[in-house]
Amino acid sequence: MRTAIAYELDASQYAALLKHNQQRLMHQRSSLGRRSIYQATLFLVCLAVGLLLGEGWFGSGEGKWSALMLLVGILLLGVQHALFQNKLLRGIAERSCLVRGPRVLHVADDGLRWASGNGESESFVAWPAIRSLETVNEHLLIYLDDVSFIPVPANAFTSAAEQAELVALLRQRIAGIAAATAELVEPVAAPRDLPAVDAGSSVSSCNLPGWRGFVLNVRLGLRLAAFLPLPSERQPGSWSQFIALTALGVVLPVIEALIRVGADGVFSEEALPGALFHVPLMLFAAWGVALLAGRLRQTLALLVMLAALTVVVEAAYLLLFDAAVAATGLLPKAWRNAIYYVPQWWVALAFASGSIRLLALPASRWGPTALVAAVLLGLPPSVVYHDRSLWTEAPHEQAGGDFDRNYLALLGEDAFYLQPRLLERELAALKPGRPGVTDLYFVGAAGYSGQDVFMREVRSVADMFRERFATEGRSVLLINNPKSVAESPIASVTSLGLTLRRIGEIMDRDEDILFLFLTSHGSKDHRFALDFWPLRFNTLDPKRLRELLDESGIKRRVVVISACYSGGFIDALKDDNTLVIAAAAPDKNSFGCSNEADFTYFGKAYFDEALRQTYSFVEAFKIARPLIAVRESKEDFLESDPRLYLGEAIRRPLEAFALARQAEAEQRTVRRRCARSTSTCGDRSCPSAACPPL
Repeated sequence: MRTAIAYELDASQYAALLKHNQQRLMHQRSSLGRRSIYQATLFLVCLAVGLLLGEGWFGSGEGKWSALMLLVGILLLGVQHALFQNKLLRGIAERSCLVRGPRVLHVADDGLRWASGNGESESFVAWPAIRSLETVNEHLLIYLDDVSFIPVPANAFTSAAEQAELVALLRQRIAGIAAATAELVEPVAAPRDLPAVDAGSSVSSCNLPGWRGFVLNVRLGLRLAAFLPLPSERQPGSWSQFIALTALGVVLPVIEALIRVGADGVFSEEALPGALFHVPLMLFAAWGVALLAGRLRQTLALLVMLAALTVVVEAAYLLLFDAAVAATGLLPKAWRNAIYYVPQWWVALAFASGSIRLLALPASRWGPTALVAAVLLGLPPSVVYHDRSLWTEAPHEQAGGDFDRNYLALLGEDAFYLQPRLLERELAALKPGRPGVTDLYFVGAAGYSGQDVFMREVRSVADMFRERFATEGRSVLLINNPKSVAESPIASVTSLGLTLRRIGEIMDRDEDILFLFLTSHGSKDHRFALDFWPLRFNTLDPKRLRELLDESGIKRRVVVISACYSGGFIDALKDDNTLVIAAAAPDKNSFGCSNEADFTYFGKAYFDEALRQTYSFVEAFKIARPLIAVRESKEDFLESDPRLYLGEAIRRPLEAFALARQAEAEQRTVRRRCARSTSTCGDRSCPSAACPPL
């Protein structure tokens, strides 16, 4: 028979053989168990996501479409994966040197020599390097290991008998070498242009024991994190090493939390998504870089390298985080906040650098590799709070035991039916305006039920207004808070509109003034938060608030809004008869919304400090503004930049009102002094100026 077999292999044939080899590997017994576990895990993950998105399937139905879209998406991904796989195999085949011109296979005494038709390249395979033979659709595959093979197409033989002769000869040579040697001989050399050959890979020739390989990978992570060259000795990538390194990355934050929180903490299952959020990102990043380099077989090696790097960076981040917490009084807040963005961008840059070295990428591929790392490893974690600890402080017993009372308080039957009566009671108790006297009507709304500070602030301001501005009988509080559902009507667009209309009916619109105080959270799109979970309230934005005020018929208005981005309300509320005060600029935050506080920063400065010094709402703003700036600067917050708009028509009425309240306050002071005096005005011991008529 011929000892030199010449042939040509086209791309479609080679792609089909690659696909067959891939399927063969997937169905091997050694990988069948891992494949089953992988598929079962993937199914459970998809099922869990579907249940989370579709929890309303049998309820309100709001999650039904999300779950349906998820299932459709999974099917589409499956179809796309199959199409992409075929396209990928075709692309690999077309770029392979195996399909670029004729090839010649020489059968020699010591092995196989495989050369290009023009003789420019040649590879040698010794007989001991051949593991098995297989015929697929009349094509002969000569396997060197589980992955690499030499393809010989059917058109290389003049007949099936010639192919059978070659197969018999190969089996005879392989069997003869195996019988002549006491142990399996390592391959002398692998063909330089076979699919398994990867010039960019430099690893140790055999797998090291698990613990030593793990240590080598950790050392590799240290060098990558320091942007040092890769070590000469590296463990080949394996799923066992990846899982071990990933597990260590999850355990490290738990250890840090155990040290910081102590044994009294609890396991937080809610933190599992955050703890594992980075794992799919790592998979995509390793695959993306390998695909970009045209070296998909290096995906696992890149993945293990990335996992080792992540472990080292996570450990460094935890140390930096604890150091920053300890140095709160020393480091500027901007520096402390920047630490949250250190780990993901550190990992992205170091992984890009390590990938370039590992794959020996040309300079033209450096930029795309860095871009893939940035998009997949840097950006996603930058918009997600970086907290991967599964161990947290135990919730307060009272908070846990009172959940139903605190967060479902408004859903109780008694509270539900009591709410309309509370609002009716408040509105019915309002006193009408007094002819010839400028009365102030106070409406306070605490919009966010999740924090007590807004309720405390509204109540404190209402008490102060009753004392300094005589709003007794002309004051309404609308509060969203579990603790007040039996005492105060809730704050909603509807309750606010009814309150304003009632005040507009009973006040003297040409004399009296409305003071509307709104305190809550605010959004960038200038929506004032009216929230009492699980109820859903209508939106209160600048346009809707202006509509409520106009519909009430109230002419003179003072509107104070304490919320983030509250400056966005000013333009909509501008009017000659309106004073508008906002706690922050349209594009800035306000501060002090902690649950333990009695006032926000703005509320403390404006109401509790400035308005206790003056009766002028405008003057109080001038006093409060620098006080707020000083406090924000001390806390390293960006300036909230409170804003004020004063209509020309309301300027004089407000000045007159402030002067009248100032005069009344001075008269009360004189009366108190006379009352404390040992003599009486009846004995004419007090000058007439000191004892004005009652």
